[in-house]
Amino acid sequence: MRRLVLIVFLSACTPLASPTPTVTPSTPATSSAAVPTVSAGNVLFPDLRLVAASSTGELYVLRNSQWVREAQVCPSGTATFSASIVDFKVSADGRRAWFRCDAAGPPGEPIHAFVYDFAGKAAREVTGASELGLGPISPDGRFVVLAALGDCPMPAPVCQSTRILVDLETQSRNVILPSAYWLSMEMRWTTFGLTYFMPECAPAGCTSPDKTGTFRWDGSQWTKISPYRLIDATATDRLLMESRRSLEVDQGAALVVERLGTSERVLTSSGLELGLSLDDRGATTFRLTAPGATGTYVRYEDGRESAATPGNFSPYLFTRAGDWIVSRDSAPGGATLWAYSISRRTIASRIAGISIVGLAALP
Repeated sequence: MRRLVLIVFLSACTPLASPTPTVTPSTPATSSAAVPTVSAGNVLFPDLRLVAASSTGELYVLRNSQWVREAQVCPSGTATFSASIVDFKVSADGRRAWFRCDAAGPPGEPIHAFVYDFAGKAAREVTGASELGLGPISPDGRFVVLAALGDCPMPAPVCQSTRILVDLETQSRNVILPSAYWLSMEMRWTTFGLTYFMPECAPAGCTSPDKTGTFRWDGSQWTKISPYRLIDATATDRLLMESRRSLEVDQGAALVVERLGTSERVLTSSGLELGLSLDDRGATTFRLTAPGATGTYVRYEDGRESAATPGNFSPYLFTRAGDWIVSRDSAPGGATLWAYSISRRTIASRIAGISIVGLAALP
């Protein structure tokens, strides 16, 4: 039965009629979203330029500590769409957002992906999206990656997938990953350009070590640059990585590794510690000390722990905004935004005020 479902959703990879998303003028959100809360250390939530995607299909921009509605980008009230935004990503230059609108129907229903231009305040569809999700958007907003259905060899219970690079200016499309089982594969744009990380194990099973690790794309082929998961880099010879078998946060330990030139050193000792960012002074991680989002922000300098700040962090929804690491905590009683200052090592929080399903920083 699972195989039949996957074969049906091959039709999602054919061109679709382009619906027109509703783009409304910018208006303030509810007044409750404009009221920042104060953390235990009496630190006001920073006035950052954030963009949020909502479960109601809207984009909001944080201006002067208030959420302002940018646009309604996922049509609601139709048989084709539900309102929620999925796979939300924003280019590093803040030019474009890349996302899809969640299908309202059962598996196999058409999937609609859009690119939203912040300057022109308009959205256009990119055909060929599938339930396999979307890849990243390039830093300049010109290229996006689509995950497409691949071969379905018998008697495998699931089908394979491929990855397609789409040039939004020329509309050209190139297959950059062949049909294979890319289970739980993670693709991003980094200092090295387009990269992907393949974990050893996924919920559907494990793969061989030669296929795992971080790989970079040079325009014609993929080259393995590390057996670890690349988190951040300030140069091609200064990297922050994680040594982990699975991307599932609650499964096993994750050790944070720092590469300097040709040498590597493990920063963390045991347990589950997540790499967050790398800068000229050192590295920042988050050490989970309890189920959920509770733990400690840890600073490492010269390979040694230099400071620890108790706080909250969500590995599922976060962004880096200059000196701040911002994440959404969906604790009972209402969602909260948490912000950690890397340089000052302080924590601030505020009530989210809107239903956030995607979060990114604008330059």
